[in-house]
Amino acid sequence: GYLTEADINIRKIDKPERFQLRHIPVAEAKEDELEEEAEWIYNGAFLKPTISHQMPEEDKAKNIQVKKKIKNALNYIRNDSFEVPFIAFYRKEHIEPDLKILDLWRIWQWDEKVRLDYYETLALL
Repeated sequence: GYLTEADINIRKIDKPERFQLRHIPVAEAKEDELEEEAEWIYNGAFLKPTISHQMPEEDKAKNIQVKKKIKNALNYIRNDSFEVPFIAFYRKEHIEPDLKILDLWRIWQWDEKVRLDYYETLALL
């Protein structure tokens, strides 16, 4: 009796409520889109530039590994509709030790930012 029409719609759709309430919807993504987005998120949210802007060889290998794990997290979010807590607890072997739950929340936020930038770019065309 106390449900709004929006509440009823959320119950009908087979996606987590958080996905439905997000400003920019969570949408499925192809492999190449996940690669690009993982790179963009890594550069914007995780890369810590050095003073000389040169990266030691061991850091390059680590960066590749972190990008792969960001891509895994994005795949779980966008294609499997897994929420951050689920990934952190039940898919941790695919993200740890490089990413923790706070990193997953950062990826969640940056995914929305990437999608917003995408929609704004389309609007300008």
